[in-house]
Amino acid sequence: MRKRILLAAWLLCGLMLPSWGQAESKKNPRLLIDGCFFMETPSELNGAKLKMAVLKNEDGRMMMLVTGVKLSENSKKYAVPLSEVKDADYWLELAKTLVSTE
Repeated sequence: MRKRILLAAWLLCGLMLPSWGQAESKKNPRLLIDGCFFMETPSELNGAKLKMAVLKNEDGRMMMLVTGVKLSENSKKYAVPLSEVKDADYWLELAKTLVSTE
């Protein structure tokens, strides 16, 4: 009985180790504001009334688009770099299309 439990635990660890420590190279930010991607709302927007829309891709991933806001250069320093955003071009194009139809 003890050997079976140890064997099961060993197998579980063996299955989990290959994926442990492998982070996805691209990030999935939640917000698109003024052409910049963010994981959290920039502090300069706290308490402000924001106009938002939900963007969705074919995979079902969603992102919030905040429109009508110009961010300061200080806030833009905390944006996720475009090179690190998964499907950045797709999200920017979708946002541009949505804003132009309003």
